[in-house]
Amino acid sequence: MNIVDLTIRNQLLSGIAILLIIVGGISAYRDMPRFEDPEFTIRVAQIYTAYPGASPEEVAEEVSEPLERAIQELQEVDEIISTSSDGLSELQVEIKFEFSKNKEDLQIVWTKLRNKISDAQSSLPPGTQTSVVYDDFGDVYGMYYFITGAGYSPAELRQYAKELQRELLQVEGIAKVILAGEQSEAIFVEVSRETAASLGVNLQAVYSALSQQNAVVSAGNVLVGDQRIVIDPSGDIDSVDAIRNLLVSTSNDGRVIYLSDIARVWRGYQTPPNSIFLSNGEPAIALGIAGVSGSNISKIGAAITDKLAESESRRPL
Repeated sequence: MNIVDLTIRNQLLSGIAILLIIVGGISAYRDMPRFEDPEFTIRVAQIYTAYPGASPEEVAEEVSEPLERAIQELQEVDEIISTSSDGLSELQVEIKFEFSKNKEDLQIVWTKLRNKISDAQSSLPPGTQTSVVYDDFGDVYGMYYFITGAGYSPAELRQYAKELQRELLQVEGIAKVILAGEQSEAIFVEVSRETAASLGVNLQAVYSALSQQNAVVSAGNVLVGDQRIVIDPSGDIDSVDAIRNLLVSTSNDGRVIYLSDIARVWRGYQTPPNSIFLSNGEPAIALGIAGVSGSNISKIGAAITDKLAESESRRPL
């Protein structure tokens, strides 16, 4: 008996089977992951280590080689490419396929790599900055938004973008939300060497006074009766005026010299910016959203739209 005869003799069961297949197909189509760009696994990590002031030869001998030896202890490593330049060591590490067939296995390898790099930091020379490992090149940002605001300063746009980033991370299915193009604020101090020299101010003392501000250190504690009270000194610098009024020296005739006497202090933005985004010719902050592995980006898009509407409804006019 072939399948045609079986279908004709059992029409009811055949109809039920066809109906189940149709329903299952529709359900699978609605719930299947959707990406404009497919997910892919990149088995390469990059490790950057800054060694300011060192020549390429010094970087290679004192930074790149110790890190290479530590990484070579991992059996998962397939190839290491090293590039040493003025003040910077760059290592590119490729992992063997048999140890990283999926993202879960690859994350385990990256954890082992980070541990090796962390253990090797003690063998690096003084002045070397902490190594930074980049291994998330495979993230696919399926949705991008641009935040603009006529009449708003870059600092206000950045604050709004930060708040929006925190809210979007609460949406189910979102793995990562990144910001790009935001301008960070900074306080600039332009010291006049001529004025400082005429007043007898040591510039090294000025730099030391600035570096010690807002440092979090233990001030001890004191026993009062049967209670021990922790001492938390105040006086943090939190404004441009506070920096201007910073005491930097005392002259021989007893005159108190403040930073504003020898320097110009102002608030601005870090220059040059790392990246600049424009939307319809207006400065913008880019917001990229990546979903978790296997997520349905269409459903995430609908949830993001609802979250944005909810955020706007709570924001004061």
